[in-house]
Amino acid sequence: MDNKVKTNKKKILDKRILNCKKCPGLNIPKETMSAPGYGSFNAELFVIGQSLHSYNLKTPNQQIPFIGNKYNINDSGILLYDILEKAGYSFKYYNLFVTNLIHCHPPNNRKSKLEEINNCKSYLMKELSLIKPSIILLLGADVRNYFRFTPIKKGFVSLKSNNILPGTIKYFILAYHPSYILRYGLQFKNIYMKQLIKKLKKVKKIIKQ
Repeated sequence: MDNKVKTNKKKILDKRILNCKKCPGLNIPKETMSAPGYGSFNAELFVIGQSLHSYNLKTPNQQIPFIGNKYNINDSGILLYDILEKAGYSFKYYNLFVTNLIHCHPPNNRKSKLEEINNCKSYLMKELSLIKPSIILLLGADVRNYFRFTPIKKGFVSLKSNNILPGTIKYFILAYHPSYILRYGLQFKNIYMKQLIKKLKKVKKIIKQ
């Protein structure tokens, strides 16, 4: 599938996500509006967060998940993109795609409901089939549970070979959500960064061999 075909398919999918009305109380303009995944069609790394952040509603780049607050160094989006950049992944390198399990911003950043996760499932799966990444980074318990992985037993990051989804995907990297680290374990921020960067670089090296 060439990029022109992918572009047309992505436009159709994005329009469906932006106009979705499956979940009561979600995708309300300026309150809980949705955003499609963002990044390169040729992305090697596919990042899945839990839901759209409230900052997306307050910036001109609201279509980019995890855009974060550039004036707050302790923001989950700023932390995530700093880690990815140090591991060699960035939108400017055309090797990154970022999306969410839930494509809307839940009111008051509440936990996503099971029916909302199920309603958004088809959008996530279509993004995956369109991008065809080699690596998927799962951030947070909701995303890990969605793919039926057990909790991380040691540290903040875990690496799993893919035996779940068919296609080009070779590895899953499971990690605590950066907002969890910033909210409950700021003293572990540097450890979290080192562990996640190390795993990303390790897998990047493996798939290049």
